[in-house]
Amino acid sequence: MKWYKDLEEYALGAILKGVNIPGWKAVQGRSNRTFSDQDKAIEAVIKAGYDEALVYERKPKTLTELEKLMGKADFTEKVGAYVIKPPGKPTLAPLSDKKERRTVLRPPILRRWSSERTASCNYIVSEGYFF
Repeated sequence: MKWYKDLEEYALGAILKGVNIPGWKAVQGRSNRTFSDQDKAIEAVIKAGYDEALVYERKPKTLTELEKLMGKADFTEKVGAYVIKPPGKPTLAPLSDKKERRTVLRPPILRRWSSERTASCNYIVSEGYFF
């Protein structure tokens, strides 16, 4: 939810400027370790007796990188049979958009939720989303 992210960002900025927001504080976030000098670190690992084959990972180039390497025509001719394009994730678009409208495969079914379970939620969607 964008509005929540915006509110969270605003509150954090205010707290970092010294504003007191009751019940909230700024803390150090999570971070990932990294090398200050990767080349020297790898050199130290190899000097410690580890084989370069264990230190380096061999990865194939991406589809786009291979297409640039080979050229579109050669790539399509020799590799095209192995390329797929899965459908994209549904997104909102104005009616004027040229793309074809996606049809709903299985519309959600609303059913009455018993009042003794929860007073704040009267309906439940069959896939588990509450309204």
